[in-house]
Amino acid sequence: MLWLYRKLRFFLFFILFINQSFSQAVTENSEIYKRFITTLGNNIISILVNKNAPLTERKEKFRQVLRDYFDIPEIGKFVLARYWKRATDQQKTEYLVLFENAIVDNYAAQFDNYQNETLEVQNVREDSDQGIMVMSIIKRKTGAPPLKINWKIFQTKKGLRVYDIIINGVSMSITQRSEYGGIISQNSGQIEGLLKLMREGRSPTFTTQKNG
Repeated sequence: MLWLYRKLRFFLFFILFINQSFSQAVTENSEIYKRFITTLGNNIISILVNKNAPLTERKEKFRQVLRDYFDIPEIGKFVLARYWKRATDQQKTEYLVLFENAIVDNYAAQFDNYQNETLEVQNVREDSDQGIMVMSIIKRKTGAPPLKINWKIFQTKKGLRVYDIIINGVSMSITQRSEYGGIISQNSGQIEGLLKLMREGRSPTFTTQKNG
């Protein structure tokens, strides 16, 4: 039993050391995370609210931002959940293209009534899965309540990438996961039912107006 106790004590010490190291790293790099989201968030707003540019141009600029700073393939896999493994390679390829289109269309629509608001980062904290949560708000010029946006980011080989956005307490990835799963369930567990809606531009949408 003594060897088991020593092994367990070493394991607990190792976990504690890793957690402390990660917490220290988050604290030391908090300004980097704040700048990353401040720049990214305000860039997205400036693109989507620029009414002087055609909608198609705004969408394409936003699409490039998504590709550069969001891990769309991983988000898409998470949203599809267990159905990802059931999909064929052809369905996976088509789904990821349609999923990106859905995000672009949705955000463009949601920010259509915004003006020149700015995003302000308020805090940074570590998340339970060793991701980083960056808390921010968008103050509305219309006098409406501020929009609370939390950005879940991870450090990857390609740099910092966004994996989820939580708007007024509602996770966009989890919301889409639930809605997509519901559609597939209604179609006897077949992903084709979801793909059909997505091809027609009728993907489930989220709103930035939900209150948490």
